[in-house]
Amino acid sequence: LKSFSSRPEAAVFVMRLSRLCRAMPPTASKGQALEFSTQSLILQAAKLGDVRGILTVLFHCTEHLNAVSVATAAHRLAKLLKAKDQLQGPAQQRALKALRGPILNHGRDLGAQGAANSLWAMATLCCEDEEVLRCLSKAAIREVSNCEASHLSNLAWACATLARTEDGLLPFLAAAVPAQVQAGKVTAQGLSNIVWGYAVLGSWDIQVFESVGRAAIDAAEARRLNGQDLSTMLWAFSVFPGTIQVRRPLFKAFAGAASRRVRMGPQDLTYILSVYADIQPLREETQRGRDRRAETARRLVQ
Repeated sequence: LKSFSSRPEAAVFVMRLSRLCRAMPPTASKGQALEFSTQSLILQAAKLGDVRGILTVLFHCTEHLNAVSVATAAHRLAKLLKAKDQLQGPAQQRALKALRGPILNHGRDLGAQGAANSLWAMATLCCEDEEVLRCLSKAAIREVSNCEASHLSNLAWACATLARTEDGLLPFLAAAVPAQVQAGKVTAQGLSNIVWGYAVLGSWDIQVFESVGRAAIDAAEARRLNGQDLSTMLWAFSVFPGTIQVRRPLFKAFAGAASRRVRMGPQDLTYILSVYADIQPLREETQRGRDRRAETARRLVQ
């Protein structure tokens, strides 16, 4: 407690810790009790939106952190700072400084969820620490076979946001994505994140795009795609440099889905219209085809 910068800060910490101690199972060992308390303090501070509280735990309870509490702290800090619009500045820098040591110390023990959440958090916090990013990428590669659909989506998004291709993570993701997609476990946003990530990094894995494309067609026909999902996936498939079978039916399904949507943001609408304006293979040289395109554009603008 002597290391706290102020008495009020120390008092709040002690108050929270005392509450947790009263709730501690009587059979817990000292080590279990300390790790349980640390994780609970992080969750309690996050629930209150207390960024400083999480940082206090990271700075003052370092020896009692474990892989779970480190991943939890990283994920909650990124979410809170994003919500507070503080992803650039002193708060972000303090968060990255507080997380660096714990991540390097416990990175090897991160599970699939911990690795995915931590890498997502570092991408959200605009981390440029090569050692930290390499540590988390290695953890993700080790755990990729245990990743759930949401973990794969977060990892693809994080790699693209960080512009990282040198770690060799993308090929491992590509091996795991199709099975999760075909099992129907990937959400509409997850599908969008995956193809966006691969397109941004210029990693044109045909199996990834084909599997995601087929699932996206089903989602479009079931009206599960929002404007951002439509515009993001349209862009990703429109810039794919090779030939893929799913592209033509996907463009047609997305045209129908876009024209049926009641509300759509102006940016998403602009992207969608620009993509269809540039699609040459779908421009049927018949009056019926021209009339269909004109009607679709009219309904989109309305």
